[in-house]
Amino acid sequence: MPCRAVDDGYISRVRTSPHAYGKALYIGLQSGETAVYAHLSEFSPSIESFAYHQQRRLGSYEIDIMVEPPERFPVKRGEIIGYTGSTGAGAPHLHFEIRDSGEHPMNPLSQGWVLEDSIYPRINRIVWIPLGKDSQIDGWAFPREIGCQRLGRDKFVSQDTVTIQGRLGLAARIVDRTDASSGRLLPYRIELYVDGELVSRIVMERFSFPQSREVDLVFEMERALSLGEYYLTLFERPGESVWNRDFHGGGAIDAEDLHRGAEGSRLHEATIQVTDHNGQTSILSAPFYSGAGRIRQPKVARASKGNRIGELPGVFILDDLLSVREGALSSDALSQLQTAVGVREPHTKPSSRGADGAQVVLTCEDLNTSVVALPFAPVFGTRTLHIVPLSDTRVRVLNFPDLGVTLGVPIRPLYGDGFIYLTRWEVSDVSPASAEELESRSQILRLGPLSLAIRTFIGISFGLSEPADGSEAVYRWDGTKGEWTFMPSLAIGDSMSVHARQPGLYAVFSDRTPPRIMPPTIRKHQMYGDGKIFPEIVIELFDDGSSLNPYETAVLLDGEKQIAQWDSFSKKMLVLLREKNIIGYRELRIDAVDRAGNESHLRTKLRITEDHFSKHPKRSGSHAE
Repeated sequence: MPCRAVDDGYISRVRTSPHAYGKALYIGLQSGETAVYAHLSEFSPSIESFAYHQQRRLGSYEIDIMVEPPERFPVKRGEIIGYTGSTGAGAPHLHFEIRDSGEHPMNPLSQGWVLEDSIYPRINRIVWIPLGKDSQIDGWAFPREIGCQRLGRDKFVSQDTVTIQGRLGLAARIVDRTDASSGRLLPYRIELYVDGELVSRIVMERFSFPQSREVDLVFEMERALSLGEYYLTLFERPGESVWNRDFHGGGAIDAEDLHRGAEGSRLHEATIQVTDHNGQTSILSAPFYSGAGRIRQPKVARASKGNRIGELPGVFILDDLLSVREGALSSDALSQLQTAVGVREPHTKPSSRGADGAQVVLTCEDLNTSVVALPFAPVFGTRTLHIVPLSDTRVRVLNFPDLGVTLGVPIRPLYGDGFIYLTRWEVSDVSPASAEELESRSQILRLGPLSLAIRTFIGISFGLSEPADGSEAVYRWDGTKGEWTFMPSLAIGDSMSVHARQPGLYAVFSDRTPPRIMPPTIRKHQMYGDGKIFPEIVIELFDDGSSLNPYETAVLLDGEKQIAQWDSFSKKMLVLLREKNIIGYRELRIDAVDRAGNESHLRTKLRITEDHFSKHPKRSGSHAE
């Protein structure tokens, strides 16, 4: 589909990349703002020609050119500047931004752009989340997820009522759609009220790119990573600096304040108001009790979806708070924690299925700097769970011989004090290694919790039984794709190190299998802008191990390097031949390199005819020979 300039201005920047934004244009608008169009398949003819000559000049498909006078391209409102595509991404779509003069993305709908929208936001589910050592929900220091029932076009009610103590936070799964659109938006404004008093207000107005990593703070990441469902946190996390999130008392619901002076339990109402840019507001009513009340068994967490990994059963960690139910620990482990901080009992013991109600709740202060190793998780077999409290005041080097790893923890690795845990994982706990091309060189390490928000990095060094030979690297499990993904790693003697910036599964694999090069073909490619037809070489390249390295892979025609575009979605290298002087037999050479450094080479003859430049061929097309 054609993409048009949203206002008068000029092309200020041209980018092409096999990753990230793919083919992207930046328009400097008269207002001083910048419009960004990304993942394009093609630029308008004049810009396409400019980009191609810059690529030829630099000898690379990837370019990032700040266009200065006199080369700038003036554009008029409504003028076609490019065409939608999927470069650098998966399914075809347009990534569109409006940025202010400081390069901060803004909500386009706040800048006068309009989408037809008669659909009210939907509040699907909420989660009550403990925020402190004395926090309980129905007697337990564990989150409680509740579905929401729709009562009308704009009214919702939670399907259960909880009893809370201490400080609690709410997170909500909210979906806002527009007319004739399958995409999901976040609404413009979300507000939380408790008994009519405003507690938090979140406005989707603008953000700063340096804050991008804080997305792990503003969404409830345990459900995001295990279920692929995004719940917006309506409370403030330690170290959070994201714009347009305003809180009273940190956005927490303090049951002690609400219950002060009352006896027994007391009924309250939490109200979530969600408003889209068209002014359509949906309201959720979530009644709850404060004070002592009924004690119920915690709900079993929903099973993770697909190849994703869920949180450890019976464990909840959020920043400086750790809760463990007795069923998740052996009696020895329970005794160890009891020695450290004691075992708490709910007000009354649940009667269902004979549960005794024991739980352990602690903060980093309870353990100071001690690392606790616990026999854990009978459901997974006997394993050792290492619980590590982290503060922001000291560098630490921690060795875990049973896991075969050493952690290097810098100053202030998290956004505040918090817990991490480490344990051994089995290949059977996830899908087998994503390809036969990968050979295991270490145990699988699980770094948690899923709610972990890493501000800088945590260094992980795996010990190897033999010195690295150059084929090894650390890989991280991608539950969305169901495969192990290569990470840039550092080999030092008999160890392999990486900077981890996300929780999950990590392991060292060796990849000694080179990429596979399929026989190349030639097809006609018609440009959207001017209708011109050029021959295009299509080369399928497969590497199920470390994956293809498009920056090191080269395509040469008669010994001259070509501008080759890597399509990671279709696993094809595409070479558009724009010069007519290439007609005839040509020697094609392909040098394919994967991220582990393995190489494959293919030489073949290619016959290019005038028909490849013609819309109406005189005879059948040609293939590589």
